[in-house]
Amino acid sequence: MARVHGSLDVDEIIRRFESNAIPLAEYTMMRDGRGLYCLFQDGRCLYVGRSRAVQSRVDDHMCGNGGNAALSRHMSRHGDKIYVSFVYLDRPDSELDGMRDKLARRLQPKFNRAALRARRG
Repeated sequence: MARVHGSLDVDEIIRRFESNAIPLAEYTMMRDGRGLYCLFQDGRCLYVGRSRAVQSRVDDHMCGNGGNAALSRHMSRHGDKIYVSFVYLDRPDSELDGMRDKLARRLQPKFNRAALRARRG
């Protein structure tokens, strides 16, 4: 996947997530890089995040080191049904955080704490 140097809107990132999803079992084929990632199951977004090292961050979630125990348990139980997608973006962390938050509001992922707070608020 090519790095994106310009800006992308939320709709374009969602299209890229949907078209680039790979089975979680194959996530080690991803290369590390800065960007946004999304975990899907049955077409539903489970989690959207940002990282300076996407492959390493997905690995953290798989091993239970991602800071979200509920997501890690779900991944260990249902890993064969989960897909991961990513968009590499060479943008500052603050921009990636903002885009992740917009994606979480739009996609309403089950395991994003910020999205859960927004649903309650």
